[in-house]
Amino acid sequence: MIYVDPLITATPPSYISEDERPDWERSCHLFSSNEQDLHIFARRLGLKREQFQNKKPNPLQWHYVLNPNLRKKAISRGAMAVTSEQLAIHLSGGEITLNPGCEACRTPVVLFFGGAWTCYNCLIHKAIYQDRDDVERDRIYKFIDEQKRMLAA
Repeated sequence: MIYVDPLITATPPSYISEDERPDWERSCHLFSSNEQDLHIFARRLGLKREQFQNKKPNPLQWHYVLNPNLRKKAISRGAMAVTSEQLAIHLSGGEITLNPGCEACRTPVVLFFGGAWTCYNCLIHKAIYQDRDDVERDRIYKFIDEQKRMLAA
């Protein structure tokens, strides 16, 4: 499986020319647990092998850097968009579970929030009906907004 993580504001890779830098102010990573599949997929996106980031000894950290347009292209060609939490699971050697179901209601459309799998409905229910302080409620709504932006990107 090929994955892309969320877009972040970052310094463009050194191989990006000065005139291309504005397109690279936000970027993400294209990664996989299978190096050969990663290279094949990257080549289909038009990336060069020289763009492969393998400076770290841990193969779980090997990746290609994508700008927002390449991220959209990767997702449209089958890469799976994952959360930052799922990326952390991958980097620690764990297996990314794409859709285990909400732990409360078993809805298949889920998010990883606060160390647990949940769906939008249960997350909103937590924010509205359970005793939450304003900080926690704001954190939940901010997380939902980030997820919606990530899916729209």
